[in-house]
Amino acid sequence: MPKVDLSDGIDLLIHGVSGTQPQAMLDAQDVVLVAGNKLSGFYRRNPLLLQAPNAASARQLEAFSWGGFTSGAASRALWLLLLPFGLVNAASWMHPATLPRATPWQDKRVRAYQAILRVFALTLTVMFFVSAAGLVVDMLAWKSPKAADDLTRPLGTGVGGMTALLGLTWLLSRRMWERYDATAEPAGTSTATPTTPLMNATFWSTKQTLRRLRLAHVMTASATIVASATGPLALAGLLRPASTVCSLVSLALLGMGVILVVRSDLGEELDGATVRSRLATWVARASYLFAVGVVVWLLASTRVGRGDRTSMPAYHRVLTGLIAVQVVVLVALFVVTLMLTRTAKDKEDMGSSALRGLVGPAFAAVAWIAGGLFATATTIGAPFVARILPPWVHAPGFVKSLGQRTQQPDVTFLWESLNALILLVVLVIAGTIVVRRLGKMHAGTIDASVTADYAG
Repeated sequence: MPKVDLSDGIDLLIHGVSGTQPQAMLDAQDVVLVAGNKLSGFYRRNPLLLQAPNAASARQLEAFSWGGFTSGAASRALWLLLLPFGLVNAASWMHPATLPRATPWQDKRVRAYQAILRVFALTLTVMFFVSAAGLVVDMLAWKSPKAADDLTRPLGTGVGGMTALLGLTWLLSRRMWERYDATAEPAGTSTATPTTPLMNATFWSTKQTLRRLRLAHVMTASATIVASATGPLALAGLLRPASTVCSLVSLALLGMGVILVVRSDLGEELDGATVRSRLATWVARASYLFAVGVVVWLLASTRVGRGDRTSMPAYHRVLTGLIAVQVVVLVALFVVTLMLTRTAKDKEDMGSSALRGLVGPAFAAVAWIAGGLFATATTIGAPFVARILPPWVHAPGFVKSLGQRTQQPDVTFLWESLNALILLVVLVIAGTIVVRRLGKMHAGTIDASVTADYAG
């Protein structure tokens, strides 16, 4: 790639979702890639050929093509499941300005900010599989009339579906990592002195840490699946002592997952350290095989009735506690962001910060809303869908009883979705007010700046 000088700025053209080619944006058949790759890259007219100058201004003209992110197999639609985690990843770099500007991860408060977000992302994983447990464990096993005398078979079938879902999610996240993160190249072609993380060569190469984070989420999800299957059995006094031992092991794996995400600091790799993940790899694989083993054990166990119980023990308390933990984590994120905001305000950097520096917590809140809505749609929507499916779809016989009055989902999800919608409306209204006020405040300055740069 040719050396690129950004000291005088550039005029950047960015296409829409139609994926316009760089040649069409630059009105030239011969273009060269100056940064990026085939997924997304920056292009210029070939400097070796005679080209018409930029008619709008004296700056260099570039085109940014990101069509590689949207083109491909239809299976990419499944990546929508990872949307909440993508929002959290974006929020991790939306903290207020700090010194040094090119390497903000060296600030301890920024590392605390990002560690809180990593823990919050882990709670989203737990929420995702707790909601699945509310469907396949609570509604299809503990609340199903067909499971009154045979709890282990429907429980093993439901947990097997959750384990398969985890395998699919693991595959999707690994493919995304291989496509975007593992192939990332350090962006060291610029001749300008780095002043922001985007210009730092190491910013684009964090594949080791991201791999370890993915393994931590697999470990935590496997532990959540096992706990949702064996924990209620242990509380109900069924299939002991095996159910108690499995529950304790799953709690230990949950603790290991939390420790691993807290210690998986992106700053270490960005500072040039080697991030080891061999142990995490083996533990994640063992935890998934542990979940598979629990499924086989439940299917092979002798039939056990649930007695007079009509719901999964402690499910409502676990769900309420998880939501409370997420609220506490978001509050902690807000407090740390305010600390960073105070420092940025002292440096007079807040004028150009979105939402006065609070855009990171706002993005995390949107991720929480998205994750909550996914969980609510899974738990509440699936029974209604199952009612209208043809009988041959209901392979396990106990699925046919879906929709009975005794098998309604936990109302906590319904209240969470309503609260999420209210929060979303508040954020949209607040964002609209802020944008309009800033637009009125800076309209004159913006007009003068545009006129000076583009006099024609």
